[in-house]
Formats: sequence, C-alpha cells, structure tokens
Amino acid sequence: MPLVPRSARWQIERIYLFTRYQFWRVNHNAFASSFYLQGYAGWAIRLVHWLIWTTGRSKDVKQLCEAKTISEQDVIWRRSLRSIFVDGSVVQKLVNNPIFLWNALGISKHFLGATGRI
Repeated sequence: MPLVPRSARWQIERIYLFTRYQFWRVNHNAFASSFYLQGYAGWAIRLVHWLIWTTGRSKDVKQLCEAKTISEQDVIWRRSLRSIFVDGSVVQKLVNNPIFLWNALGISKHFLGATGRI
C-alpha cells in the first residue's frame, strides 16, 4: 500500500472529522428518544421485552440487574431466564433464521455454522 503524504492524510482526517461533526450537529438528540429501538436491533429488543413480559419474568430481570455479584446473576440466569432465551421455541426459530441473525444481531449464517449452532 503506498504511503500517503502527511499533508494529504491531514486533509482526509479533517474531512472525516468535519463529516462526523456535521452528523452529530444535525442529530444531537439521537439518543434522547428510543434510539436503540430503531431498525432491526430495535425489533430484537422488542422481542426480548415481549418474551420477558409474556413469561412473567420481569421481577427476575430486575433482580438480575440489581445483583451485586456475577454468581448472583448466574443463579438468576440459570434459575429463570435461561429457559426463555436458550430453550424457548420462539427464540430457536429466530436463531435458525439467517435474515433475523444478520439484520438484528449482525451474525452471519456462516459464522453461526462455524460455531456448530446450525
């Protein structure tokens, strides 16, 4: 790869920094209202929320968040939450859906195949 002269690198960096500045100047309130609920990742978050709500495990999630140690979190996870996310039929259907994996979670089917999950 050819070396870029220092002055050219500085020009490229200035353009890049200016572009980022312009984006955040226009979108300064991007995190103010449900930023994480946008796009496919937002659907994944909504699905998790729905699974927790329909199975009545909201108290367990609150306990998980308030746990003081990893071992406490592990007990809560194994006792009540793991079955929803690992063994649940809804989740299994999504894990086997390459479109959901890629769009919502950023996991390609080939990577998942390398892990032995499909």
